Amino acid sequence: MGSGFFFLAVSAIGLLRMPDVYNRMHALGKCDTLGNWLIILGLILVIGDLTSAAKMALIIVLVATINPVMTHLLAKTSYGLGMDLVKGSYLLDDYAGSKKKAGKRGERKG
Repeated sequence: MGSGFFFLAVSAIGLLRMPDVYNRMHALGKCDTLGNWLIILGLILVIGDLTSAAKMALIIVLVATINPVMTHLLAKTSYGLGMDLVKGSYLLDDYAGSKKKAGKRGERKG
């Protein structure tokens, strides 16, 4: 459980120290997921009850599913709102073509 708290502390520091929203999401998405897994695995070992262990295993599966999806959703929304990258960042704009197609179909841009 101590290593889980370490990774959660590193993610909090990354949130404060990283320069832009995309770097912050990267730090939070990776460390937060791993920190939660380690804490829950520690709790499974400490409690030892089969029913509680099954519930906590379900929580691990949900965290493993929800955290990456929400991080991707936040990144795509930030991109759509035009959030700036740090100066010197390399940008591979995969969504530029889809924005042009959206405009042709009459959908809302951005």
